[in-house]
Amino acid sequence: MGETSYAPIIGGDVLYVPSVSRQETRAETYDIWSKRDDRRLEAGDYLFKQGEAGRSVFRICGGLIETRAPLDAAYDIAIDFRGEGAVLGVTAVFGHGRHNFSARAATRVTFREISGEDFRRRVFDDRRVFRTSLSDAAASMDRCMALAGQLKLKSATQRLASFLLELVAVAENADDVRLPMTKVQLASYLGMAPESLSRCLKQLRDLSVTVTGDRVHIADPAIVRTFVEKV
Repeated sequence: MGETSYAPIIGGDVLYVPSVSRQETRAETYDIWSKRDDRRLEAGDYLFKQGEAGRSVFRICGGLIETRAPLDAAYDIAIDFRGEGAVLGVTAVFGHGRHNFSARAATRVTFREISGEDFRRRVFDDRRVFRTSLSDAAASMDRCMALAGQLKLKSATQRLASFLLELVAVAENADDVRLPMTKVQLASYLGMAPESLSRCLKQLRDLSVTVTGDRVHIADPAIVRTFVEKV
């Protein structure tokens, strides 16, 4: 996957669309992190696991983190993907002291860490830090709510089509659009098995959608949009 940076974009029914823009990076919060050293995770490494004590807050500087929660005793699913500028660990620091989800690197990740005590002090001293943290948490909640709604109201193929539409819509070059995650990760996020994702991709070929490797092309977005909006 390399070291491309991603940031979440929300619009309409989109679940999560990472792009190469840096919309979550805010200069106003940089002073919190500027003296912190960069640390790294390889794909598959955990930043933290569900149930662990939350003693720090983390800022993602590059790469992609997937947040995961258990579906049942034996299986967990991706509930969100967080890119550059995202702040993780706030709910544990301000809540009951333990992480209520796991955070795992989907790609190689660069991050910085601040102690929960220092972060709490900065939040209370600087309202800009509070607004930024609240906005980031609310955006993640919006994405999770959108996912829950689509799981109930949309078919697997419609969910995939919606994701790909938004991916193309925000791309800087519509002729060179790439999946920001592996197909296995995408299937988990959309609430389906990898083999179901393959079947959905085959169905979308009839709607002018082609995914070759990690490259995405939609010849006629209007047809795909009509399909996604169909009840």
